[in-house]
Amino acid sequence: MLQKTFLILVILGSNLYADYFEKALNAYKQGEKEEAVKFYKKACDNGNTEGCGKLVTMYGKGDGVRQDLNKALYYMEGMCNDGHSKACHKLGSFYKSGKKVPHNNKQAIKFYKKACDNGFASGCISEAIVYQEGGYGVKRDIKRAFRLLDKECNKGNMFVCQYTGLIYFEGKEVRQNLKVAKEFFGKACDTGWDEGCEYYRLLNEQGIK
Repeated sequence: MLQKTFLILVILGSNLYADYFEKALNAYKQGEKEEAVKFYKKACDNGNTEGCGKLVTMYGKGDGVRQDLNKALYYMEGMCNDGHSKACHKLGSFYKSGKKVPHNNKQAIKFYKKACDNGFASGCISEAIVYQEGGYGVKRDIKRAFRLLDKECNKGNMFVCQYTGLIYFEGKEVRQNLKVAKEFFGKACDTGWDEGCEYYRLLNEQGIK
């Protein structure tokens, strides 16, 4: 009986939060942006990530409210902590670029890692890039970057395998190593990247073991 009652309350609560979001959308469409913000806040405070996302946009752009980047970052970090990978990655990019916040690669890694841990391939790649480049509070560490990429590639992450193969093939960010490139192209091929198969075949024909 208690379990059934709890389930009913959860459903009613979900409907209520969705209702807040719908009210916010309608208010925004009618030009009542201050009212929209109120309902977006209620939706966000009760776990509606779309509501949080709207607040990020409105405070970030100053749309209907006074522009407040700190509030935009606050809501974005809340989304990240709730498991929203893209929000984590965007926060990491802000700290890496230093455009909206002071340049801080330690903070960038913190948020990129959260995105990566949630299975977001770009987060893994971006975290590795910070270690490849170093600076702004982070020591350059190519080996650590490689271990990170290798670990994610071995989990079957095609895009990480693809990226790693290309950087070792081109030799731009790291010293060129065709043997390593071939290994990662082979893994990328195994996970379904057709071009990885082509690169692997090419290197094989060149006698790269």
